[in-house]
Amino acid sequence: QNMNPVDVIALLNEHMTVLTRVVTQHHGVVDKFIGDSIMALFGAPTSHAEDTLNAVRCAEQMLAERAKLNETSQYQIQVGIGLATGEVLAGNMGSADRSNYTVLGERVNLAARLCSIAGRSEIILSATTREELGDRILVTEMDPVQLKGIKESTQAFKLVGVCIPDVTVLQPA
Repeated sequence: QNMNPVDVIALLNEHMTVLTRVVTQHHGVVDKFIGDSIMALFGAPTSHAEDTLNAVRCAEQMLAERAKLNETSQYQIQVGIGLATGEVLAGNMGSADRSNYTVLGERVNLAARLCSIAGRSEIILSATTREELGDRILVTEMDPVQLKGIKESTQAFKLVGVCIPDVTVLQPA
């Protein structure tokens, strides 16, 4: 709130540029920027077979890249990430005069809500994300959480790391 608007734009552009590259490297698509947030899609408009795993690996690398930026940037940003897996409606939406490709659905809302409860350098996963990846990830089960706009309590998991045969990659603390 105390930053010069020109500095805010420079900070956000630096942040978004680096993290957008990470999304692209993991076969994701940046849907939109919302303030200082990035909404990324995996599996739409094109699936790459390991979309959920790609999303989790992307999230880990995003935290690592943000940590690197925090070492050199004048301003530090701490990020948290929410991931939800499932079906969404994808397509061009908007008005007759202007539309954008995007996704809608309960999974989109869940990912946003999980992001809102993620702490600094945390990646919070939905139960479906956890189930789909099985023993390929290490997680800590959270107490069920009540999320805005979701009637029932939601089971969520904090990502500890991604497991590769004979190797476990842990996210930075």
